[in-house]
Amino acid sequence: MRGVKQQITILDPYVKAKLGPVKIQAEVLYGFGDYIKWEENPAGSPFPDSLFENARLDNWAGWIDATADLGKVYVGGSVAFVSGDDGATKGAKEGGIITGGTDWNPCLILFNFDRYYWAGSLPGYTGTQNPNLKDFTLKTDDSGMTNAWLFQGRIGVKPTPQWDIVASLSHAFTDKKPVFNTGYFPPAGMPPYTAGLGGNATQSTGGTYGTEIDITATYKITNNLSYMLGAGYLFTGDYFKGVTNNDVTDDYMLLNKLTLSF
Repeated sequence: MRGVKQQITILDPYVKAKLGPVKIQAEVLYGFGDYIKWEENPAGSPFPDSLFENARLDNWAGWIDATADLGKVYVGGSVAFVSGDDGATKGAKEGGIITGGTDWNPCLILFNFDRYYWAGSLPGYTGTQNPNLKDFTLKTDDSGMTNAWLFQGRIGVKPTPQWDIVASLSHAFTDKKPVFNTGYFPPAGMPPYTAGLGGNATQSTGGTYGTEIDITATYKITNNLSYMLGAGYLFTGDYFKGVTNNDVTDDYMLLNKLTLSF
């Protein structure tokens, strides 16, 4: 069997700025290179060259956040984007390598690594889940945000230096509607579907992850120790219905968390 090579480069420019009471942060990431590059077919191999196709990486992500400090009250908003893989482009991998990361938790339920780590992914029908499916070729753990647009607005109040109470409203939807298969389906660049293993799938899910309302109250006990109470409610989107019109229910969570930073 022929071998495969991978060579990936990621560009990551980042900026911070302050305009009066407004703090702005922004970042753009771009991953490119050889996602899959097949080596020369060994002599005598029973597999023809037509079974193997190279695939390039073309993965984008970015976010911008602005927060206005109005004294004891602050308001802010964020927009974040991670490109999803387009199943129609066989020679390209547009998503799944760059993610939102495991240290960025914009919501209590959606795209939250702490919830994922302690309680697992949010499972839906036909293999839909949040976070999205892992990339089994590069063994990347897509436990951060993948294949998504996220829009969030928030308002917070700090009645004392120790307290921080914030409410947020978030809405998220897919960049590309994922295509699912009832059997085996390989990633970009792998040999085509094999008869008896599910065929070439064309069905896709809905495009909305949902709308989430979160309220948290954090008390700073010491410089590196804090306690948080939180409540989140997710109006579940049609993405989790899978490829058929299944019923889905809204999701909610209540939590308390003690955090020690060092």
